[in-house]
Amino acid sequence: MTEEILDKVFALESVAMFRGISVDDLAAVAAIAHPRTFAAGEVLFREGEHPNAMYVVTGGEVLIEKQ
Repeated sequence: MTEEILDKVFALESVAMFRGISVDDLAAVAAIAHPRTFAAGEVLFREGEHPNAMYVVTGGEVLIEKQ
């Protein structure tokens, strides 16, 4: 397992919905995960849009507003 995958596995393990999942399964998720950085105030998605990604926030803050 690469260091990059291992770092992602550790990040995923800290998320409640991933607790209890095997390291192998977390590594499979980590292998297809793509780190992204967003600017302050940038919109990730809007209410009613069909999702095309799942976000795991590993640093900073996210504001969720109902429109």
